Order: sequence, then C-alpha cells, then structure tokens
Amino acid sequence: MTKARRSLVVRGVLALGGCSLLFVGLIGFAHTSAGRPLLAYLPGFGATCPVGMDKQLAPEEREKVRGETLEMLRGEVAARTRPAMGFRLGETTRAEARAWAAKSGISCEDDKRGEGLRCAHVPGSSIASEQDVDDLLFLFDTTDRLIAVDASRRGLDADTAAALVDRRSGQLREETGTLPVLSGSTTGPYLAGAPLRRASVEVRCSDYHAEVSATNLGSGRLVVREAYRAIPN
Repeated sequence: MTKARRSLVVRGVLALGGCSLLFVGLIGFAHTSAGRPLLAYLPGFGATCPVGMDKQLAPEEREKVRGETLEMLRGEVAARTRPAMGFRLGETTRAEARAWAAKSGISCEDDKRGEGLRCAHVPGSSIASEQDVDDLLFLFDTTDRLIAVDASRRGLDADTAAALVDRRSGQLREETGTLPVLSGSTTGPYLAGAPLRRASVEVRCSDYHAEVSATNLGSGRLVVREAYRAIPN
C-alpha cells in the first residue's frame, strides 16, 4: 500500500462514523459524539480530530477506503446473522429508515457529511431494546443501503451499563455463531472503580463486525455504545 493510500485509509474512518476505528478502545470511543468528553482526559486532543479525519471524501473514494479500513476488522467465518438493532445491514434503505423514524415519532437529520442519518432520543421499544438510546446513527453506502448502525446511551448506572454489555455478548454469540472477545469486566464494581474504565465485547466475522462497550467518563458519568457494521466482500 502506498503512502498516499495509507493516508486515505486513515481518512476513510470517516465512512465508519468518524475516528472510532483508527484508535482502538478509549481513543476510538473519544471520537464518537457520546465519547467527546473523553478528549478532556487525553493530552494533545482538541475539539477536532487530531489527524484531520473531519475532512470530506468523495462518495466513491469513501467507499473504496471504507473497504480497505474494514479489512483490519475482518474475521474468518461469515456471521450466521448480522444483528443491527432490528435493522438489516445491506438491505434497509435510507427511505425505510426515515419511514421508521416518522412512524415512531423520532426526530432525525442528515449528518454533516451526507452519508449518515442521525436520530435523537430513540425509545428502546422502537428498536427492541431494554433502554432508550440518546443518539442513533445510520450510515449508508452510495446506493443508500444501510452499512452501519451506531448507538449511544448516557445516564446509566454502572450495574445497568455492565449488564447491558454482558447481555449483548450472549446475544451476539447466539445470533452470529461467533464467540465474542471480552475486554475488561462486565461487572458494575469494575466499571465504577475508576475513570476511563471500559468493558467491551467484540465480534469479528468475514462479513460483519460488532462492538458493544461501556466507558466510565469520570464524575459518575457512564456511556454505553453499540456499533454494528457490514464488511463488504
């Protein structure tokens, strides 16, 4: 891969919802809308992405780079199913997502780069979830087919947040047929024990990637994030 192409791959994380896949763990999460407060804890980070990934890519370029970026997350076997909070990766269209939002009385708007649809204050009942979602982001490809779903919740206590991550681990194992990889501990005392504590589960398949995490932001603030992505062939 040329130096120019590597640079595009870095910038291509935009197609995956910002900087979240360039840096694993805390730094990645800090570049999501819910994790933005984490930047205050990380030396040298400001209000914008420190490596310039807040720039616009042409749609075709974004798609190409997205595929190369996702190669870092590709597993060996295909997922039995590809859960994405009730939506169908590779099938659900932008129009269908908008229709779902309108029917559910949910406010959504196009994100600033144009490839996503961001919805606020999503009732858990509308996505078959135990808790409401503060921020829900859909990402679409150039044909307006769904390629990723990213959700964040704030205001949960440590026990509830840890239990949600643990529950998703079991659900992902059952639905994908792949054993999730655990980082940290899915217990309330562990998560509440110190700022920047993080518990996560991750599934890597040849056509699908999922990660669910709970992060302690300090001062009693916790954020749970769910990210589901289709990996192209």
